Amino acid sequence: AWGRLLDLNLLDTRSFRTDQPCGDKWATTCDAVRDSAAQVLGQAQEAWLFRNLARSQAHWKVLAQQIMVMDLERREGPEPGYNLDTWAGYAVPRSRLLAHLRDRRIRNTVVLTGDEHQHYAGELFRDSRNPVGAPLAVEFVATSISSGGDGMDQRADGPRYLADNPFLKFNNAQRGYVVCDVSPEAWRTEFKVLDQVSRPGGVLSTRAAFAVENGAGRLVPA
Repeated sequence: AWGRLLDLNLLDTRSFRTDQPCGDKWATTCDAVRDSAAQVLGQAQEAWLFRNLARSQAHWKVLAQQIMVMDLERREGPEPGYNLDTWAGYAVPRSRLLAHLRDRRIRNTVVLTGDEHQHYAGELFRDSRNPVGAPLAVEFVATSISSGGDGMDQRADGPRYLADNPFLKFNNAQRGYVVCDVSPEAWRTEFKVLDQVSRPGGVLSTRAAFAVENGAGRLVPA
């Protein structure tokens, strides 16, 4: 806890989850994605998190964890396909987490994520294909520091991800990190990138910045 400013929940989404569904395939789906017994956090950690969120009096409730909560449509064409090594591969626990935010009217929830080796920023809905009302939370995904080499501003599939997922507001495939500036009035995240990491002399810049105002729930360019 940082006073009344924010409560930070550091999660383990690897040790207690059930086996990845659909044979670990990429950009696909199957019935096992909707397995009612599936777990991401495990029962004990999920209950701990829900208690923390429900009783928090801080301006901002933060989840720092390893796998993307946004259920990005990753497959080209009409058939759905997800990265099943994310919360999108575990539809029931994902829905349970977002329903808790909705039903308990938990506002100002920010998710900080890694593991994608790209920058992303987006808004979270229980059903991203049919979003209803305001987002339940926002998510900022930080890129890798060195994995993937120098990278590029956007991979070939980047424009398709943005077009197929309206809740996704930003994508970048360079190396870097994020800086979060937090006040009671607003949360601001800057996406830092380097033009190269394969040799010395890389130039650091701010590729994009987004903010969410206290109580608003929407991402806006900052």
